[in-house]
Amino acid sequence: MRRPDEAPLVGRSAELALLSKTIDEAAKGAGRSVFVVGEGGIGKTRLAAAAAERAAKRGWNVAVGRAYPVETGVPYALFSDALLPLVRKLDPGTLTVLTKTMTVARVTSLLVVPGGRVERSNLMKAVRTFLLAGGLW
Repeated sequence: MRRPDEAPLVGRSAELALLSKTIDEAAKGAGRSVFVVGEGGIGKTRLAAAAAERAAKRGWNVAVGRAYPVETGVPYALFSDALLPLVRKLDPGTLTVLTKTMTVARVTSLLVVPGGRVERSNLMKAVRTFLLAGGLW
């Protein structure tokens, strides 16, 4: 049996064109976010895999995170799922520098505002800082 990301891509040419355009714009420096949402079984995973393949062929580091039902109460599990494979690919020297400069406390400090509340709007800043420090962006 095939994994969902290996199945043929059927009837998604408009969506793939939009994702390809977004990739092209990002390559020119325009930041973009795209959320692929919908009911289970409609081809979200396959569509995302096709877009990721296109980005990887352009030489990009591609991070894929999935939301699993058992992680419903785990904050930011999606980001952990996406970033851990990239971190594991780092050479030991880069990983050493990254862990010295981007401790959990440092990343957390970018997320927490006075009063201890997590400021979700700072999440992307924290992730970007982490990726830059590791040479992944």
